[in-house]
Amino acid sequence: MWPFIFNRVMVCMAIFPLFTACVFVTNHAYAQAIILFVTVPIMLVRFNSFCFFRSVSGGRDRRGAALGCAWAKPGTSEQASAASPPHVVVEDVRGATGLELKSDPGVPAVYAGFGGLMVTTLISYLSHSQVWALQQGSSLFVTGRTNRAKLAFEKEYDELLNAVPELQRAVPES
Repeated sequence: MWPFIFNRVMVCMAIFPLFTACVFVTNHAYAQAIILFVTVPIMLVRFNSFCFFRSVSGGRDRRGAALGCAWAKPGTSEQASAASPPHVVVEDVRGATGLELKSDPGVPAVYAGFGGLMVTTLISYLSHSQVWALQQGSSLFVTGRTNRAKLAFEKEYDELLNAVPELQRAVPES
């Protein structure tokens, strides 16, 4: 399963710089695009071959990565590093307690920002409605809008219009 995942990660690592280089080209940053086009494939091929060599061969020989690391040290032999682990002697055990104090002056600002975010989120759930009316002569033009609860606003709008008294025309007396 690991080689499959590793291959997919390598493909993603190759595609991302190519897209980034294309963005550089569209922004007329040709030098940065050329640097990405030239350096990234070389680094990816070297990284891929290094990881493949380490996972398949286990380092310098086929016995595991730990031997490969020990073998690389100058002056060590394979038998010495494989047969005996390093000798460790505990000379003294001391009790210790650690106390860490820290002060971060930005914490109140972060908490204040978080509180402001919570308050504005709660405010956004409140319904806000507006109604405008214009009377021209004997005509009354009424309109309105709301940000939420459209059906409740429609009902309230109808009740408001029903509460407006009819304008009685004055009949001239003859």
